[in-house]
Amino acid sequence: PSIQESLQDLTLRMEQGQGIGILTAPPGMGKTLVCRKLVTQLRDRFTPVFLGTAGFPTRRALLQAVLFELGQRYTGLDESELRLELLASLRKLVHQGRGVLLIIDEAHLLSDRLLEEIRALASQEEEGEPLVRCVLCGQMALEERLIGPQLDALNQRVACHLYLDAYNREQSLEYIAYRLDWADGEPGELFTPDALELIAHASNGVPRCLNQLCDHSLLLAFVSELPQVNREIVEDALTDLRQLPLHWN
Repeated sequence: PSIQESLQDLTLRMEQGQGIGILTAPPGMGKTLVCRKLVTQLRDRFTPVFLGTAGFPTRRALLQAVLFELGQRYTGLDESELRLELLASLRKLVHQGRGVLLIIDEAHLLSDRLLEEIRALASQEEEGEPLVRCVLCGQMALEERLIGPQLDALNQRVACHLYLDAYNREQSLEYIAYRLDWADGEPGELFTPDALELIAHASNGVPRCLNQLCDHSLLLAFVSELPQVNREIVEDALTDLRQLPLHWN
C-alpha cells in the first residue's frame, strides 16, 4: 500500500506542477521501481528524464547529464553556457506541451551545491508553467540533509515528502504469493508454511530481501532434489546469504 499511495501522490503532484517531490526509504524497498513506474505513467504527458544515479562531481556534470538525456548538445560548453542551453531546451518543450519530468535516483549522493542547482531549475516558469517537475528519490540520509538550514530555499519548494514502509508479515506473504503467481507458481506447492513464515520474518519486510531469500531457497531445494522448500532449506539459504556484505546478520 505505501508504494501505491506514494506513486499516486507523486503522480498527482507532478501533473499539477506543485513543486519538488521527495521519496525516501531504506535500501531495497522499491524506490527505483516507483521512479520507473512514474516515468511510465507520465511519459505521454511529459518528457521524462530519469537519472539513475546522483553521483555527479560538479554542477556542470549534472547539467550535461540532463542535456544528454534530452538529446541536446552537452559538450564543448562551460557551465553558464550549459545552463543557458538547458533553459532554452526546457522552454521549447513547454511550448510544445511536453514539459520535463526530472527524476533523480540516489539523490542522497547530491551535494548541497547540486541540490541548489536543482532548486533553481525547479523554480523556473514559462507563462505560469514550470519548466521542470522534479522528484528526488534517495535513502534516509536525504532526509537528514534536508534538515540543514543551508537548504531552506529547497525545502520551501517541496510539495510532498513520502516514505516507503517495510511490509508487515501479511504483506510479505502476499508479495511472495504475487510473485509466484506471476510465474505460474503456487506458494503452497513450492514452500511449506513454516518456510514461508521464516522467510517473512528474516526478510524484515524488505522486498529485495524477500526476493533474495526465496530465490536462494528455491535453488537449494532444486539442488537437493526436494519437491518443496522447507524450513531447513531456508535456514541453509540464510547461512549462505550471511556471507554477503548485506544486513542479513
